[in-house]
Amino acid sequence: MYARCAGLLGLSYRAERLAHIALGLGVPILAAIFWGLFMAPKAVLPASAPLHLVLSVLIFGLAALALASAGQPALALVFAAVFVVNQILLWVWWQ
Repeated sequence: MYARCAGLLGLSYRAERLAHIALGLGVPILAAIFWGLFMAPKAVLPASAPLHLVLSVLIFGLAALALASAGQPALALVFAAVFVVNQILLWVWWQ
């Protein structure tokens, strides 16, 4: 979902055609690489628990901002609310 939000931001950004395509494809690819390296359950360089939480808030917060700036404020609010509920449930269930 984050990659889609990042792609939406890149595609909605008003720029020259080449920058438009580069942002639309490059941002989601970089986000996926970052997630795979540091955030995934089987990450190559896993982040510690506190850092993982901070990076998750940063990443998903940026995704919500990307949705809002792409003209989808209601969807951004829902996305952020689902993230918060998910983080609370992860903490409650010790996952």
